[in-house]
Amino acid sequence: MEDMDLTETLGLGLKTGPGKRSQDHPAINEQQAAFVREYVRNGGNGSAAAIVAGYKKDRARNTAWELCQKPKILDAIKLQQARYISGELSNVALGTLGNIMRDETAPAAARVQASRWVLEAAGHGLPAAALAARLGMDGADKPLSEFSLADLEEMTKRAAESLDRMRAVNAPTIEAEAMEAQ
Repeated sequence: MEDMDLTETLGLGLKTGPGKRSQDHPAINEQQAAFVREYVRNGGNGSAAAIVAGYKKDRARNTAWELCQKPKILDAIKLQQARYISGELSNVALGTLGNIMRDETAPAAARVQASRWVLEAAGHGLPAAALAARLGMDGADKPLSEFSLADLEEMTKRAAESLDRMRAVNAPTIEAEAMEAQ
């Protein structure tokens, strides 16, 4: 038998059969993968994605709906969305935050918040590190995601003890102020 592409085109504009498998999404063929990439890139316009992927223009809407009913296509869309968000969109978001941080005309609160988000995205975990340092724990230079369960339990225990101490110190002041107000 000759080595030929056995892909058949049905009257629906959908290609079935072995076809060439996608390297990005091995469970689907190249044309389906092109649909998935375009669908994610264009924000979910299935008809436009079907046309760009090479499906018949007059069936694009139906083809898109049919493709989006297939679990393997839906799985590929979720994977592509995760790649897109963690890749290209992540870079755009960090670039935008960088622009806000450097914009001296931007409100100070916006610049500070942008700085915090960038630092947290970079894994510097300032809130966790600050809390760990305040509680006298080792590892104050690591993000919260790197603390072990035992570290987190210890942090919680020390935070509760610290809060109890603060309440004990502030309690007479609060009562005295309440008595003076009467």
